[in-house]
Amino acid sequence: MIYPHSFKPYYPMKTTRILISMMMCILPSVFLSGQEHYRFNCKDYVSTDNSRAPQSSFTYDTDANTFSILASGANNVAFKMNEGLDGEYYIDQDETLLLICGKNLSSRSP
Repeated sequence: MIYPHSFKPYYPMKTTRILISMMMCILPSVFLSGQEHYRFNCKDYVSTDNSRAPQSSFTYDTDANTFSILASGANNVAFKMNEGLDGEYYIDQDETLLLICGKNLSSRSP
């Protein structure tokens, strides 16, 4: 087959080496990113507002993997995932994120 000067023939070995080199650069970054599939860990959650539910009102039961907020008053369910864990987890689209159980909870503002 005759190729025009501006077109070079396909060299599968060269392409394979390039792909392998790219994979060697990309794959370690995936593993080094540290992202894990999300699994609830009660100690990952902290207070968002010290005036409504200070961190001192949080209790953690690591055996049951639960936490409780023992604060009274309106809008006292104030928690978030610790900012230091940002980017540590990934969640699949079809998964439920979080279930909250409690007594005398309201979604209304006072």
